[in-house]
Amino acid sequence: NSAVTQNSSISFRIKPSFLDPISVVRHLYKAVPMRNVLQYDSACFEPDTLLVYVPKKSASCLQSNLEYTATINFGHFGQRMSGSIKPLEPSLIVLGDSHALGWGVSDDQTFAHHLETNGIGVLNLAVSSYGTGRELQRLRQYAKTHPLD
Repeated sequence: NSAVTQNSSISFRIKPSFLDPISVVRHLYKAVPMRNVLQYDSACFEPDTLLVYVPKKSASCLQSNLEYTATINFGHFGQRMSGSIKPLEPSLIVLGDSHALGWGVSDDQTFAHHLETNGIGVLNLAVSSYGTGRELQRLRQYAKTHPLD
């Protein structure tokens, strides 16, 4: 025995144990190909023993969802590139989550890009879903090979 849930033209067979609303939503979130979660894309991210996952160095990815399609590029340290033709020497390091990373926008649409077009060099170390602890650890990892003033 199973229930059938319909969403537009997509239908799913859901086992009776999945009939509570939270379980149904979780199941649909994973089963319906509506979201391309960037940090789960092996072309863009790789496992990390300390941070769980990190952007791949010098990776270029296409993130495509129902709402948008965006090209995302990462630099030699795994930093989000800003789309500037000639990147400036960084005077500002950005830490944060998907908002700071620029979720859903191409490199030349991030706020880091807008800062660079106004003459402020930016190093964007933000990673989608990172909280404060992982953001600071990512900064520590960067500082090991790039001394900060």
